[in-house]
Amino acid sequence: MTDGYIKLHRKIEDDELWLTEPFTKSQAWIDLILGANRLPGKVMIRDLSIELDTGQLAWSQLTMCKRWKWSRGKVKRYLNLLQKIERILVQPIGQHSTLITICNYKKYQVGRTTGETKTIPQAGHKQESIDNDSIVNSITSNTISSTILCFHEEVISDLNEAWGKKYHPDTYEKKITALKKKGYTLEDFKAVHRKMKKKWENDPKMKTYLRPKTIYVPENFDSYVNLDDSVPDIPLKPTRANLDQRNRDTADAIRRKYLGRQQPSDTNRPASDVRQLPAGSDRGHDGNMERRASGSYTQP
Repeated sequence: MTDGYIKLHRKIEDDELWLTEPFTKSQAWIDLILGANRLPGKVMIRDLSIELDTGQLAWSQLTMCKRWKWSRGKVKRYLNLLQKIERILVQPIGQHSTLITICNYKKYQVGRTTGETKTIPQAGHKQESIDNDSIVNSITSNTISSTILCFHEEVISDLNEAWGKKYHPDTYEKKITALKKKGYTLEDFKAVHRKMKKKWENDPKMKTYLRPKTIYVPENFDSYVNLDDSVPDIPLKPTRANLDQRNRDTADAIRRKYLGRQQPSDTNRPASDVRQLPAGSDRGHDGNMERRASGSYTQP
C-alpha cells in the first residue's frame, strides 16, 4: 500500500528504541525529515546565527554519525547518494556544519488539513485551540515562502514562466535529471527555453515541437544549447519538401549572382512600339525586307 499516510509524531525521536541500534538508510531518511524545520526560523551553531527555511536543517556530520551510529565515511556516502537521487540539497556552513534542504518537503507535510486544530496545554491545565487557517494566513500575509525547489522543479518553473504554460515538473523529472548528469546547468536550460521560443513560436509548423518532450531529447538539447539564435532555424528533421525548397532557393541565388536580372522580353513592350510587317514577311540579317512565300524581296 502506497496510498495515504500515517501520522508520525516528532516525539518518536525521544523514544528509547529510536536511537538504540545503528540506523538503516530508510530510518536515516526519516530522521532527516523529522529534524527539518516545519516553519522558517533560526538556529545558533557556535555563535553563528543560521536562518532556516521550511524543510531545512543544520546538522554536522558528527551529529549524524552519533545519531545514526555510522562512520564518517558512511555518512558522506549516504548524503552524496541522497543528492544524486535528488532527495536533498547540501550546502556546507563554515567548517563544522551542513545545511540540508529536503526536496519536496511539502509532500511529507499533508497530515494537517484545512480546519484542523492543534491543542496546546496551558498553565492550570487549560487548553486552547488554534485554527491552522489563521497560522497559514499569517504566514502568507508576511510573504514567507515555504517552497523549496529541486533542480527539475526549477527547470520546469522557468519553462512555464518563459512559455506561459503549466507543465508539471514530475512528468519530466527523468529527462531533466539525465541531462543534468551530462553536465548541463540551470542556465543552459533557461537559455534553451528562450532560444526555442524565439525560433518557433511564430512558425505554425515548428510551433508544434515547442514542448518539453521535444526539446529535452538529449540529441536535440545538445544542438539547442549550441544554437546561434541570430540565424534562421533549421527543422528538426529535414523533409523532402524542405530540401526541395532549399535547392530552389540556392538555384535562385546562383542565377541572380551570375546571370543578373533578366531583360524584359519584347512581349512586354507597348503595342505602339512594335512595327507591323506584311503577312509572310520577315526582316533579314542585313535589315532588308524579304517575302518568304514567293522568294522575292523588295527594298524598304
